[in-house]
Amino acid sequence: MVLRDIHSQDDAIGKLQRAWSAGRVGQSYIFAGSDGVGRFKAASEWAKLLLCENPVDGNGFADSCGVCKSCLLFDAGNHPDFHHICKELYEFTDDAKGKTKTASVYLRKAVIDEFLIAKASGRPGHSERSIYVISETEKVNAASQNAMLKILEEPPSHCYIILLCTRLENLLPTIRSRCQVVRFAAVEKDIIVSFLADSGIGSDEADYWARFTDGSIGQSLFWSKLNVFSMRSELVSALCKIKLVDVGKLSTKILDTTAAITKKMVDAEKDASTADLKRRAQKFMVDISISVFSDAMKIGTVCDWQIVNSDKAGDIEALANRLGVEKCAEKIEFGYRAIRQIDSSVNDKLVYEQLLIDYAS
Repeated sequence: MVLRDIHSQDDAIGKLQRAWSAGRVGQSYIFAGSDGVGRFKAASEWAKLLLCENPVDGNGFADSCGVCKSCLLFDAGNHPDFHHICKELYEFTDDAKGKTKTASVYLRKAVIDEFLIAKASGRPGHSERSIYVISETEKVNAASQNAMLKILEEPPSHCYIILLCTRLENLLPTIRSRCQVVRFAAVEKDIIVSFLADSGIGSDEADYWARFTDGSIGQSLFWSKLNVFSMRSELVSALCKIKLVDVGKLSTKILDTTAAITKKMVDAEKDASTADLKRRAQKFMVDISISVFSDAMKIGTVCDWQIVNSDKAGDIEALANRLGVEKCAEKIEFGYRAIRQIDSSVNDKLVYEQLLIDYAS
């Protein structure tokens, strides 16, 4: 893959290209946008270009050559000057030695100290530059941000840093002010549908994932591969007709489904934190419920809005007629409250039961 192949991110890639053409490549960037819209791929291909020994320029578009030693090392995953930093590296830090292995929820200071600051002071091993791509910087704590700030203020001349972030508001203003922000947009629905169709996903399901993930091609592909579409259909139908008497049974079913999805995710992403994946599965279940009441509110207000659960339009229209717009908005807020509780590690059984009670009331 090369930089030119990044899907539907012309503005973001164009900004990088203009910086390259003007000879004003920044040393610190924030690639901002939702998960799965191509930020890491773009960061990797930008890094490959910065490390390339013989960059090519075709019709004003610069890209890596793909054949020099640097590019070959990069494609093999062995480039000594490309460093991907993530929160899971904590278990390999000196700070973690002798401690019970725990899930890495936050990007800790020890990771920044040992994998960014300590390494950045050293000279590149092969190229003239060293590139550091830091994932999930929205999960940094105050200590980690202050550590990053030190090197962002005065990075070594050979050091280039790219922060991947889904929530810019989580970063200190001083961090944001020292980086050039490159924003990555949602991918057009038709592109996602076509991409999923090429992967063997049916048109109805592909259309659903494109809407549900709000234009994230990576997330659409991820969820479609887990084969959870029929489960989603059952949950939507149950939520549209939920009564208080159904809460216990439905809560148990959602817990069991969450566990099954978590297992599939662990099998698919063996290097990821199990606790992180479980939290992701929990939030996925809640996001489905939010989409139901959001669709009902759309039907109750602007009829020409495209709903996410279009295959359940009849059930959702009945729900909209029963609840009304204000009640739907209230149910949506209950869903976001549940998301916050999951992020705060509240017991999922309690979260689901309270949420379903609120939905049924």
